[in-house]
Amino acid sequence: MTKKETNEETKEETETSEARSGAQKAWLASLGVVEVALQNGGRLFDYLVDQGESFEARHREDFDGAKQRARKAGRGARDKVQATWDRVSSSVEGKVSAAFSHVGVSDEEIEELKARVEDLSSKVEGLRSESAKA
Repeated sequence: MTKKETNEETKEETETSEARSGAQKAWLASLGVVEVALQNGGRLFDYLVDQGESFEARHREDFDGAKQRARKAGRGARDKVQATWDRVSSSVEGKVSAAFSHVGVSDEEIEELKARVEDLSSKVEGLRSESAKA
């Protein structure tokens, strides 16, 4: 085994040992939290509520401002999506209409076909409902 390999193994062992030590300390700290909570349960809870109320009062404006910015960003994004959808929808409808016109299908025939499809869809849904009840 070379000196370099030995140094790398030593480094890995040290890192592993440090990780174990850190995990052990985190475990012990969590057990300490449980013990403090058991010993001072009611007082600790009341203290945390007081701290939460104080924090909320100090940062209320920050929370409200963040909420307002998030809502505004959401509305802006929704508007952009709607505008894009409208453009795409209009483009697709125009192309489909042009394709139907090219093969000789009129707008009236398309509307009639839409009505028939809706009627058939309703009938199929009715049959599904009856089938589910049976």
